[in-house]
Amino acid sequence: MKSTLNSTDDLLNFIDQLRVKTFSRLLQENRAAMGQYGTPKHIARRMASMFKVSNSNLRLLDAGAGVGSLTAAFVEKVCARTPPPVSIHVTAFELEPALINVLETNLYACKRYCIKRGIKFSSQIIHEDFIKFVVNTRTSLFAERKNSLQFNCAIQNPPYQKIRSNSDHKRWLRTLGIEVSNLYAAFISLTLRLIEKGGEIVAITPRSFCNGPYFQKFRTDFLNRASLRHIHVFNSRTKAFENDGVLQESVIVYSSIGSNAPNTVKISSSSGAPNADETLQNVAYENVVPSNNLAPFIHLITNNNDQYVIECMKEFSTSLNMLQITVSTGRVIDFRAKKLLKKMPKEGDAPLIYPTHLRKGKIIWPIEEFKKSNAIMNENESKKLLVPAGIYVLVKRFSSKEQKRRIEAFVFNSQKILPHSPVGFENHLNYFHIKKTGLDTEIAHGLACYLNSTMVDRYFRLFSGHTQVNATDLRALPYPTLKLLKKLGKRVAEKDLLQDKIDDVFYEEFFGNLKIASL
Repeated sequence: MKSTLNSTDDLLNFIDQLRVKTFSRLLQENRAAMGQYGTPKHIARRMASMFKVSNSNLRLLDAGAGVGSLTAAFVEKVCARTPPPVSIHVTAFELEPALINVLETNLYACKRYCIKRGIKFSSQIIHEDFIKFVVNTRTSLFAERKNSLQFNCAIQNPPYQKIRSNSDHKRWLRTLGIEVSNLYAAFISLTLRLIEKGGEIVAITPRSFCNGPYFQKFRTDFLNRASLRHIHVFNSRTKAFENDGVLQESVIVYSSIGSNAPNTVKISSSSGAPNADETLQNVAYENVVPSNNLAPFIHLITNNNDQYVIECMKEFSTSLNMLQITVSTGRVIDFRAKKLLKKMPKEGDAPLIYPTHLRKGKIIWPIEEFKKSNAIMNENESKKLLVPAGIYVLVKRFSSKEQKRRIEAFVFNSQKILPHSPVGFENHLNYFHIKKTGLDTEIAHGLACYLNSTMVDRYFRLFSGHTQVNATDLRALPYPTLKLLKKLGKRVAEKDLLQDKIDDVFYEEFFGNLKIASL
């Protein structure tokens, strides 16, 4: 198919115009159902700029190619290299029928662009499901088929869509030992297996892959196969893909395959808008992927204050396991325990605590005219849902984007609610305990003060890009020693402290009044 490209110097501009026209014709619900969003030219150019390719013969994989914007950006980048490559071969996977003709047009434009510069260009469009095709190829008995999918570069904006546990995708991926919960993680996991040692991959993904239990296996696999070299963080949820209505917090990740981890990682950040200002940090690899974490997390350090937070938090090296403290998710899932719940407590009932009961540092219970329930029956059927009377530290599992804090910790004391009664914590709460029983008073207040500090909240945000605070995340945090928690708790116990005072006490106890006001 012939291209209408007037000037081969306008390659990506030409293709971006076709992208806008093509995606505007696709029904919005179809795009959302497939998790499919085109890549604006300024984002595509940023992604291509991260490559350090020096090979003479480039074999590029573009899985989920769309209209070919990322391939075009890559071609522009490598053709401007000195010396330029001898040849470029592109394998583009695209499943959406409405995009194939446009993709063919744009790959032809890439060919003309390369020919003008004396570079050989060839391409192949595979109009099949990327996951199914790769799994079938990788499990083939024929070596020549396996060798047909070998690349030294990959560039991707993979689809953002969950994988159902009973889906074909889940079954296909398991044949290669891949356990992921989202298509973008599946695309990247497969791509890691298709790039030769020393090859490079640049992919744009939601920031949420950096932490949390859902992507733990994916992160482990990723970090075992590739070394992070550069991460670009979009500070705005709307600017990078503002014409597509995408509200994900996104990052671009550049990695090399099968090589040793570098001493430092580049971390840049911008709003994501065209021509936006950006910051750049060279961060020690150990600070980005701390080796002492039980589960690998990726910390996104974008400025000097972030660096300061990381260095300060190194003062704390005690794990919850070392403290013999456990954090669990509330046992009461209300719709499953509906027949056991009460609007208001009667004699013999146990308190039921929801996040709504946690307000301005206090436990407010019961709440009149509460839409949910204030109590749960205390009988044999509910025993497994209750914990003994005692003192617990509670943390809400969910917050809104607009909230100033992600971690909000509260001290729950049965004596102040319903003495001697067991208690039920609803599933949207995390609770700290010792062997399923309560905490010492000073430890509980010290732990709550520590978690409520601005320093810990900032540290948490460095590896968490979403609003959930999972028990896994809380287990991954470093903590003070038991002695220091008790000392802190003795100072703050039973006191109603505002945030500034909490931070003052935190800094005085741990850093001798050293404080940066901008935190």
